[in-house]
Amino acid sequence: MPARQKTSTEGPGAEPSARDRILDAAIRRFARQSYDQTTLREIAADAEADVAYVHRSFGGKTGLFEAALEEASRENRSGLESLMTAEPEDAFDILVSEFLERLQHDVPPQIRPIDLTIHSLSSPEANRIIRERLARDFINPLKDKFAEGDKDRAVLLTSFFAGLQLFQTLFELRNIMEKDQEHLEAMITETIGAIMSPLKLSNVPPEEASG
Repeated sequence: MPARQKTSTEGPGAEPSARDRILDAAIRRFARQSYDQTTLREIAADAEADVAYVHRSFGGKTGLFEAALEEASRENRSGLESLMTAEPEDAFDILVSEFLERLQHDVPPQIRPIDLTIHSLSSPEANRIIRERLARDFINPLKDKFAEGDKDRAVLLTSFFAGLQLFQTLFELRNIMEKDQEHLEAMITETIGAIMSPLKLSNVPPEEASG
């Protein structure tokens, strides 16, 4: 398990507050077991806090899961924030850089949002929270980078990004591919470029499009 990450309210050298301990314990629990398996009592015990205080601070398990996803996203957000504020013509370079950066380490230094979601996709409540976050934080902002707000491209890019991270997390993607790192990077760049390039098949004769 990656080392503990400081939560957003902790100052340098400061002892974590009860709320921060709860949030850190929740991130660690959700990173190794599912939403449905995890109980507030377990998280409270891990954080050496009272269950009632967990309820008061986060409003229940749903609120705590949302807060844990938000906190785990904080350390992984810099490149994506650059993408969301970039001009459309710069989006390709930022996306490629972000994809490749996420694949540099077999064991990431911080717990990532995908580490929390991977165990909980079968839970209807957790699935709803994850889908809402994907739409808000990735799909809708990406959609605005495409002409005419092409949501399908944004969904496909998000799926590609999530799929790569998932495969890297479960199977150490770079270690099972036959080609070297440079070739992998070239294929990722090519794939992102293909998704982002304007579609031209509508003006191509059927026999050329199929051939």
